[in-house]
Amino acid sequence: MRVLILDDEVTTGRALARVLRHLGVEEIVLATSADLVLAWADRGPFDAVISDFAMPGMDGVAFLAEIMRRRPDARRFMITGNPEDTKVVAGLANGIAEAVLGKPAGVEQLRLILGIGPTKA
Repeated sequence: MRVLILDDEVTTGRALARVLRHLGVEEIVLATSADLVLAWADRGPFDAVISDFAMPGMDGVAFLAEIMRRRPDARRFMITGNPEDTKVVAGLANGIAEAVLGKPAGVEQLRLILGIGPTKA
């Protein structure tokens, strides 16, 4: 499984990547800029994309909408400190994000939404 994490908070992105590695995800790309990721999006597929909502320049809803247009086969998830935000909820309702995760996202929550087997001992 190849997972892309977009979060302008480097420590948050790294923490999420550690959890995914614990779950057995071997290929993780961590980015802090939506523009950079969109340049990569045409180079190769990601199985899943996890984007922070509050990003400078392009919020997570706009970013995931663009990923949906370019890579409709990629699963899309949003992570946010404020999952009740109306724009986040609208993105979920419009199918732009498959699920919205609160910060910090838990191991079990990530395992379930990504369909990954039991955690490593």
